[in-house]
Amino acid sequence: MMHKNLGELLKLKKAKIFEAAAILLLAVLLGTLAVAIDGGTQIAAFASAQTAAQTTITPTNYPAYVLGSSNISSVINSSLQIGTSNITPISDVAILSSIKAGDGVLFVDGQWLQTTSFSIVATEIQPLILEGIPVIVIANSPELLKTATAGFNISQVYPTNVPLIACGLKYYPQTGQSIGLAISGSPTNSSQISKATTGAYQWSSQFLTNTVPQQMANQVSPMDNAPYWWMGFELYYYSYDEFAPYGELNFFNQYYILENSGWPNYNFYSCHYDFESVPGDESFGNNELTEWMANEYEANYVTGHSADLLIGASPTSNSGGSQTVSVSLSAEGPALAWQYNIPDVTESWMGDLSEQMAAWAHQVNIGNCGSAENTFDVNPGWTTQVPSSEKYGSVYDIYEIGWGHWNWYIPGIWGYWVEDYQATVTCYGLIFN
Repeated sequence: MMHKNLGELLKLKKAKIFEAAAILLLAVLLGTLAVAIDGGTQIAAFASAQTAAQTTITPTNYPAYVLGSSNISSVINSSLQIGTSNITPISDVAILSSIKAGDGVLFVDGQWLQTTSFSIVATEIQPLILEGIPVIVIANSPELLKTATAGFNISQVYPTNVPLIACGLKYYPQTGQSIGLAISGSPTNSSQISKATTGAYQWSSQFLTNTVPQQMANQVSPMDNAPYWWMGFELYYYSYDEFAPYGELNFFNQYYILENSGWPNYNFYSCHYDFESVPGDESFGNNELTEWMANEYEANYVTGHSADLLIGASPTSNSGGSQTVSVSLSAEGPALAWQYNIPDVTESWMGDLSEQMAAWAHQVNIGNCGSAENTFDVNPGWTTQVPSSEKYGSVYDIYEIGWGHWNWYIPGIWGYWVEDYQATVTCYGLIFN
């Protein structure tokens, strides 16, 4: 449903582009518009993905442990040296028991994992995860993290339609909250492995201790058993070079659970999206711009969740050219509320609560504006009601971005838009109480 409506929206936009271009050209010909044309061209050559989108590390020197002994381990070790000299290679899983919370981060060589006992490794890293040690799997899927935490009700959400080169998990044993990491890339590309390793190390540096980070503190403080929203899970996803040279598709989402709702037969969940486009113009040094972004959530898509209800989504109105969009979500208690800016962008509600689907499209308006050329984030959200017998909420999301460039007859004045690539990422997971 979203895709059809989005296509119609894009056709309307392109029709308006040609109409505006014709008006501008007519104005030039009639002499009613004075235009100074720069002799430089707007069309730039694509830059190398590896040289234009480097991940930088601030050296911290906190310990990193590398479990494995394949060629991937060598890449991980050399990549970590940018941020720390305190690297301990481990080839015997029995040594893992000596690592304690606060000691550092554990990297697991995914290539080596294929040559050893998967179940033994999962068993040995389980106590590390439960103690709060960040664990990151390089060049393999998130299945090791899922297997190691099975039965412990730890929330995890991962992309499902793109290759993942790094998957990470940080668990807070005192509160049951967790933070996930996913980075796209080829598990056989050493330069991408190196880039993902440095990025994952930087990510883990925020979560070394078991002190819950400020962003996961209660948005509404619990008082006298009153209902309040509690952030149970936060997800970081980076596409890196997966969609190069067109751009990067990222999201950093927060998932909330309503505590003390007063409804023993239901649980309530909310999501605060931070969906981001980094166009090639910024990430890869070329002329690729963001044309549109769209994301969709389906409340009852996951098997066993047919009774889940989408009871709220925001925004559900259209904001044409508005600079600020307000979001408010509530369910039998306090509201979650925030705002986000959309300069030179039109926001359109494309969902249907009766179909248990929330969906939004954000279209960048005509011209090479800042929202097209630079990193741009949108922050809608939703709330679901789930029977308490299900024990957890479900996540099924679709994220899409259209990137392209202008072909100019008169630079900056008269031309037409060419959409070069549409990126899509689907995401699936469970949020536990």
